[in-house]
Amino acid sequence: NKKEEEDSVKADGTLQRKIVARRTGDLKNLDKTWVSSHVVIKKGSLVIYKDEKSLKEDLPQFEEPILHCTIEQDSKQKKKHVFKFTSIIGTTYLFQATSQPEMDNWITKIREVRDLEDSQIKHEHSTLSDKPQEVITDNADKDNTIGSVVSDKISEAGSVEANLRPEKKKSKSLKKKTSKYIQKEKG
Repeated sequence: NKKEEEDSVKADGTLQRKIVARRTGDLKNLDKTWVSSHVVIKKGSLVIYKDEKSLKEDLPQFEEPILHCTIEQDSKQKKKHVFKFTSIIGTTYLFQATSQPEMDNWITKIREVRDLEDSQIKHEHSTLSDKPQEVITDNADKDNTIGSVVSDKISEAGSVEANLRPEKKKSKSLKKKTSKYIQKEKG
């Protein structure tokens, strides 16, 4: 099914990249210099390979989910054609394309995948909430279900209450001991 995998690739190319922020705050893994990487958008992720050889061997360096990412041109950089990608977990990459149209294409493709993923999740969520709830038609089943739920809740409440009682006693006896100690110290 190599064809299916190829169809799922939305963009593919070599870009300069730099990691400027990590969710963990681990500064050791940040790139101080720009490095060439092969970048692929597939299966809802931005996948970064060291080079084309590691792409062929399917050995990614990094893989970031595109869902809920932010993507924008970064005009603060000295380099031209730089865009910033920040994943949902907070890892931020800078990428440099070779031209303005190439950069615009990457930004557009990433936004398309992000928006498609987001709309699919919203659709799945609305489809799930539109499903009718289980309806009990037999009154005997209804009584058994309600009785079982009530019984479970009473058991839970009883066990919670039983666990709380000793704590209350301990705190009262602790208060008594504390007040006796204080009175001894004063006297």
